[in-house]
Amino acid sequence: MRYSGRHYEVEVLAANGENGILGVSAGPSINDNGRVAFTASVSGGQAVFYSDGSPDAPVVSLVPAAPVNVTPGWIASSRTFFDHVQLTNDGWVLAQDRVSSGAYFQRRWDTASPDTNVLMARSGESGSNFNSLQSRASMNNQQVIAFAGLANNSATNILGTGMSPSYTTVSTPTLARPMIADDGRIVSREGSAAQATIRVRNATLGTVVDLTSPTFFSEVGDQPGISDDGSIIVFQGVPTTAGVTYLQTTPGPGIFASIRDPGGTYRTTRVVGTEGELGLNPTGSAPEKISFNAYGTGRIAVVHNEMGDPGIDDDSFVVMFPAKPDKASFHGEFNANMGLWTVRVDLRERDENNRFRTRISRPVPAVQIGTTLGDRTVTAFDHWDSIASAKNMGGLRAWCIGVTTAWPSG
Repeated sequence: MRYSGRHYEVEVLAANGENGILGVSAGPSINDNGRVAFTASVSGGQAVFYSDGSPDAPVVSLVPAAPVNVTPGWIASSRTFFDHVQLTNDGWVLAQDRVSSGAYFQRRWDTASPDTNVLMARSGESGSNFNSLQSRASMNNQQVIAFAGLANNSATNILGTGMSPSYTTVSTPTLARPMIADDGRIVSREGSAAQATIRVRNATLGTVVDLTSPTFFSEVGDQPGISDDGSIIVFQGVPTTAGVTYLQTTPGPGIFASIRDPGGTYRTTRVVGTEGELGLNPTGSAPEKISFNAYGTGRIAVVHNEMGDPGIDDDSFVVMFPAKPDKASFHGEFNANMGLWTVRVDLRERDENNRFRTRISRPVPAVQIGTTLGDRTVTAFDHWDSIASAKNMGGLRAWCIGVTTAWPSG
């Protein structure tokens, strides 16, 4: 039996109780070939898995494809593989593991050759460079990583890049959750939510560009995203009164995109968070506007679609974000629960201030709590590196999503 949602087709790549998997972990990653990596509990410990969700295949049912254990020789009760991995387009998975002695390791694993790995960073043992490493590091398609942790023999937060034993690091006021683009640009939030900055650094961490400040945003999310080419950065935020004026937007929380113009300047615009953006319900004496009234946690993700002409001016991009509508759709397109949504933004000419004019499509849900898939209902979801451009279709792109969902067994 096959299942197709209203906006996205569903292919289950792994499930608890299948193929030796006892429990799928949070934070899967999907690459541009439609392949997915994740960690899971297995008999004897945890492991890193790789599954082929190639978009060239037809819509499939809720019968899982057989995932491949990438770390079969490393399963041990003394070793824990953390969730939130990242998969490159050429099949390398960045994953963090910890051994019972307290040492942490960030390695990239070759999905084409199980158990083959390269050590990227380590902490908590003699000769290591760091006091601790935070999971949820990021790796680009050049196999360069960005990570956060604590400096060696110190409680100083650091943001780093490089590969063992040589690194470049800078101190940060709070623990960052960085994401690195293929051109080496690294985006992260630095500072507490109310006094935070969305900051972009170059590959050597020496050049800093602040996309936000407390003057213009009273709050920004802790997991901004960046497109593979580094040209588009997305984040969750709440503009101040001054920010509303400066950005020429409306008050209230939402999702924002900073787009790099041909001169290298990032221009910020709202892409989600306007009244009635989800349409109208034809109820009562007048139609009711449907809007988002809450946003979830997790990485805001983006993919850039180059449309043909040189430059970014006529391109488009798709943003994925967690959010909750203030009411269900009268037509059954979505319910009123938290879900994972996408919105497409088409870039047009720039105005007299060199800001991009945009055409923003209506956001659509990829998955929501309460979504029915056959005889099962989604009760929770998690996302991380969750959207990728999959293949050409008539000059446009098909979008592929990797999420972890949970539903009652049965």
